[in-house]
Amino acid sequence: MVKTITLTRARARLGTLCEQVVKDKTIVLIRVGVRRTSFLFLLLSCLGLMETLHLLKSPRNAERLLTAINLAADSLASQRGTKS
Repeated sequence: MVKTITLTRARARLGTLCEQVVKDKTIVLIRVGVRRTSFLFLLLSCLGLMETLHLLKSPRNAERLLTAINLAADSLASQRGTKS
């Protein structure tokens, strides 16, 4: 889930927002002026994304990941009785 909030409201509710991010794995977008946005999200999610990006730098790893995703999608489709 993604939630958007102004910087003024985020300042007033920072503790609550941080607790919500940890509890619900919510991403909070914070509007800072007209064209700038910051965000809060769970550190474990960030680390996972960084690791995935690192692994995708290798074409061989990227191919393995794509194969795994396709296998998982096919398996899920079979369980649901549909074909992807």
